Amino acid sequence: MNSVFGQPTSNPEREMTCPHLGLADDPATSLGFPSEGNCCQRVRPVAAPNLGHQEAFCLSARFGQCPLFEREGVFSLPAELQASRPPRRLSRPGPVLTVLAAVLLVVVAGLAYFKILPGQWPFAVPTGTALLPAANVSPTAVAEETVPGTSTAGATPQVTPGEAPSSTARPLLAVDVPMGLKNQFLIHRVLEGDSLDLLASRYHTSIAAIQAVNVDLPAPLRANSLVIIPLGLTDAQDLPPFGAHLVTEGKVTVRALAEKLSCELDSFTYYNALQPDFVLEAGDWVLVPR
Repeated sequence: MNSVFGQPTSNPEREMTCPHLGLADDPATSLGFPSEGNCCQRVRPVAAPNLGHQEAFCLSARFGQCPLFEREGVFSLPAELQASRPPRRLSRPGPVLTVLAAVLLVVVAGLAYFKILPGQWPFAVPTGTALLPAANVSPTAVAEETVPGTSTAGATPQVTPGEAPSSTARPLLAVDVPMGLKNQFLIHRVLEGDSLDLLASRYHTSIAAIQAVNVDLPAPLRANSLVIIPLGLTDAQDLPPFGAHLVTEGKVTVRALAEKLSCELDSFTYYNALQPDFVLEAGDWVLVPR
């Protein structure tokens, strides 16, 4: 299995990817581009090779020439081949959480079916007194569309379906790992030989779109510089330009960081697909819309 933009897909050209390359928590799946999420399953403990090594060997037909490919015995990844930091394992909901979510869904469906409000129950309580639903109660849910970059004074921002993560799994906020929901982006660390034309072709976008979403795009591209790439999008005229920010302080909320960076909160949460009270950790990367 391989994946494009973080989604596992079938790869009929498996010979172009090292069979020992996989995710930390899913050895049979790997990202189809250099990323700190890719790990070498040949070494112990499992570790992520640096992006240059992945480009040169792991994700090319030359993987058989990797010095680790046919090495015998148990060994660790050499320091010179290691990524800048160890890969994070993507947390996944356990069976207990799944069961609790299912029970909650059944309860909510039951309340909706009987049109029950808090304190109104259509059955007898232990005291023997039956409580019937109050008459002339007709609750109406009012949905308001929230547009990124705008806010209504005195109103609490509402996140519409599909614009914020619905699970409790912590997202992987790292370089060369896709982020966002409706629009996905990649904070890419430039490798030797990278060009705008090459990146546009690799990530199914356009040079104009890449230029449009970057506040400060180096020209020409320099190795180890950062470039924000809109994945699978060739027209970015409706998107703001972005900067990439590395969180250095630990345990800071999205709301607090947006205020510190003088960034409009709705846009910040929308493009990063994070809730305002989500706690960021040191080492996380986020997009900063300008």
